[in-house]
Amino acid sequence: KAPFVVENFFPKNIWTIGFFTLIFAVQTERRGWRRIDLSIAIIKLMDRKSPHY
Repeated sequence: KAPFVVENFFPKNIWTIGFFTLIFAVQTERRGWRRIDLSIAIIKLMDRKSPHY
């Protein structure tokens, strides 16, 4: 059931993507990671989920 939830909920809800991005950014910044690494990870994730984005 988990993949079904992700498929329905991830590509359609832009606000939720933004929210998760914010949470992820806060978490990574606490660990001292660079913002560039975060951006690359998000770009790779977007490319994997929706090629047209």
